[in-house]
Amino acid sequence: MSACVITAAAILFVVFCEQCRQWAQIPLVLCGIITLADIVAWARGEIDIYDIKAIVSGYLLLNTFVAPEIHLGLNIMTEQLTMPDPGRWFGYMAIFNFCGLILF
Repeated sequence: MSACVITAAAILFVVFCEQCRQWAQIPLVLCGIITLADIVAWARGEIDIYDIKAIVSGYLLLNTFVAPEIHLGLNIMTEQLTMPDPGRWFGYMAIFNFCGLILF
């Protein structure tokens, strides 16, 4: 379920935002799937309502999937960056986040 929701959201970003059409979408989607899986388990009652893992996963979803998509899609802060291709660096950041989520 989390893979379907995150993939659909990423497809919407890719279709409607030209800046989001980059290779960085692949690791961003993987980060979103990992974090949303814990939130779905929490919503289904498989994880205790006060389990810290679900709360942290909600925070991580915002920081590893939603925020980078919004930054890329709305071109927020990428105008102030002096690097020629900020999407590439968002991709590197997403790979780093994915490795951390695997350890989580």
